Amino acid sequence: MDLFVNNVQRKLSDLDIYNHIHFNDSDKEFSTNSIKSLVKRLRKKIPQGLLKTYKNIGYSFKLTL
Repeated sequence: MDLFVNNVQRKLSDLDIYNHIHFNDSDKEFSTNSIKSLVKRLRKKIPQGLLKTYKNIGYSFKLTL
């Protein structure tokens, strides 16, 4: 969550998210499905519409005041 909050309005790729989570763990293999699953779980915990998907690009978090 902190990755999205610290990068509001920036489009983050699956690889950006993966690298943030596993930056010290070289034994883990990159998996798009694991990132999609993580995003799905995150969406259940936050208000609807805050996390936007950009097809073939990634995700962005938008805060509106």
